[in-house]
Amino acid sequence: MKKRSTLAAVICAAVLIFTAGILSSADETVPDKADEFKFTVVSEKDKTCKLTGGESYHDTYTIPAKSPEGYKVVGIGKYAVTYPKFKELIIPDGVELIEEGAFYGCHDLRKVQFPKTLKTIEKQAFYECYYLEELYFYDGLETIGEKAFDDCASLEKITFPGTLKAIGNDNLIYDGHSIDVYYDGTIEDYYGLFSRYNYYNFVKVHCSKVSTPTPTPEPTNTPTPKPTATPEPTETPVPTLPPVTATPAPARQVLPGPIGRSIMMNANFITANGISYKIDKKEATVIATTISGNLIIPDNLITPFNTYKVTGIADQAFKGNKTIKSVTIGANVKKIGKEAFSSCKKLKKITIRSAKLKPGKIGKNAFKGIYKKAAFKVPKKYRKSYKKVIKKMLKGAKIS
Repeated sequence: MKKRSTLAAVICAAVLIFTAGILSSADETVPDKADEFKFTVVSEKDKTCKLTGGESYHDTYTIPAKSPEGYKVVGIGKYAVTYPKFKELIIPDGVELIEEGAFYGCHDLRKVQFPKTLKTIEKQAFYECYYLEELYFYDGLETIGEKAFDDCASLEKITFPGTLKAIGNDNLIYDGHSIDVYYDGTIEDYYGLFSRYNYYNFVKVHCSKVSTPTPTPEPTNTPTPKPTATPEPTETPVPTLPPVTATPAPARQVLPGPIGRSIMMNANFITANGISYKIDKKEATVIATTISGNLIIPDNLITPFNTYKVTGIADQAFKGNKTIKSVTIGANVKKIGKEAFSSCKKLKKITIRSAKLKPGKIGKNAFKGIYKKAAFKVPKKYRKSYKKVIKKMLKGAKIS
C-alpha cells in the first residue's frame, strides 16, 4: 500500500508540475502586462524627449504625451518600435518628427492616429505595414520621405493637407487596386509634390481647388494727363506719388508637365501606366505623362472597377515635352486640345488611329514647334483635310 500511495503521489506531483508549466507558457504567450516605452532626452532646457524603444502587449499602442520624468514627447526615434503585434497606433499631439524606420514592419497595424503637430515623416517610417487601409494627415505636415509607406499594400484612401511640400519616391506603388487621394490644392500642386511620380497602380486624385491660369496682361493705354489746377497761394500742394507697380510672381514649375486648363473642381484624376487622365463619367481625357520615347495613348483606360473610353487630349497636355519621340493616338480619341504637343521638338512620328478624330477637332497649334519633317500617318478618309490642317502648323510635315 505504501508503494502504491508513494507512486500516486509522484504521479500527482508530475501532473501538477506539467499543468503549471502549461499555464506558465500560456502566460508568456498572452501576458497581462503594461505596454513598455523607452525615452531619450532631446533637450534638457526645453524638457523634451523622443520615443526610442518600446513593446506592446495589446491591440492598441498609445504613446504617452510625456515621459515618466515629465519630458514632452516631440519625436519617434529611428527604428523605435519594429515588428510588434498591435493593430492600432495613437501618436500624441506634440510629436513633430517620425524618424527613419520608426514603425518598420508593423505587419498587423491597421490604423494610425497622427498628431496635429506632425511636420516630418522620414523614409521607411511605415515600410511593410501591410494592412494599413487609410491615412489622414492634418495641416502642418510638410515632408514625407521616400518609401515611408512603401509596401503598404492595403492602402485605399489618403488625405494630404495643402501644407505638404514634398513626397519622396516610391510611396504610391501598390499593384492591383485603386487608391483615392484627397488633396487640399490643385492638380498642378499635387504633381509638384513628387520628384518622380510612380504610376504602377490606379490613383484617383480628388482636388479641392481649381487651377487658375495666369492671365496675359493686356497693354494699357497711357492716359492723357489733365491740366494741373493752379494752387491758391495759401495752400501748399501735396506731392503726387508715382504709382506702385506690383512685382509679378515668378512662373511656377509644374511636374510632370503642363496640365490641361479645362480641369474642374473636385474632378477625378486617374494615373495608370505612366499617363494621367481627367475622368468625366465614362470618358477619360489625357492630361499628362511621364513616359519617354514612344507614347501610346490607349483606346480605353481599364481600372479594377471601371472602363473609360479615352476620348480626348487636353490643352497643353504635352507642351514642351523634351522626351517624346513618337505618339500613337487611340481609336476613341475625338479631340486634341490647343497646343497639346506644341514645342515637343523630338516628336518625329505621329500615328492617328482614330477615325472619330475629325481634322476640325485638332486644336490651334496642337503640333506647332515639333520636329520640322515629322511624319503623320492618318485615317484615309480624312487625309486631304488633315494635310490642310497640319501644313498650317508644320510646313515640312509628311502626311500619309
